[in-house]
Amino acid sequence: MKKTMKKNMLSRVVLFISLITVTGAYANSDNEIAVSHFGKFVHSVEQQISHFFDSSKKTPYNTCVMELERIFQDIKRTVETTTRGVSDPLTKEIYDVIDYALQQFNVAYNIIKKYNGKSSTEATAFATEIKRDFNVEKVFTDLLSKLKTLKCKACQAGDTNVVKKLDTIIAMIEKKRKEWNAKADWVLFAGLKVRMDCK
Repeated sequence: MKKTMKKNMLSRVVLFISLITVTGAYANSDNEIAVSHFGKFVHSVEQQISHFFDSSKKTPYNTCVMELERIFQDIKRTVETTTRGVSDPLTKEIYDVIDYALQQFNVAYNIIKKYNGKSSTEATAFATEIKRDFNVEKVFTDLLSKLKTLKCKACQAGDTNVVKKLDTIIAMIEKKRKEWNAKADWVLFAGLKVRMDCK
């Protein structure tokens, strides 16, 4: 009887420990998935905005707007369908970074959308507005700072998969920041005029 009770108790302890382990792995998996979606979003939106200002691309303005809309809908759908772990500081921090990126890139998207269908004679007004409201250097610098802080927190939490994904995203954003810094204003303006003339 005592052996059966000990075995029963031991079985329950093993089951309890395995449940904790599986739950912890699932939570880390959710964080990893969220970071992966975030990385894809930043990569996609940056590529589309870069494409938008590229004078060698002859894609119609409205097509660029629709593609940006799709990218934003995808990430918003992902964020809305994911349960945020309010009790988990790492998960909260991940979603704070996602919210920041959405907010910043949404500023650029709204300006692009605002000038859809307008003549290239309004390119100067567009350029002035986007330069004033969407400072690429500041956005990328702030994003990198937030991601590095997030990486430290992921290290402290022992979430090595999230750390690896963050390393990849940080390297990508640093590369993109250098590419944007290398683009002269007149090159971007020429690309904008071409886009506004592509109906």
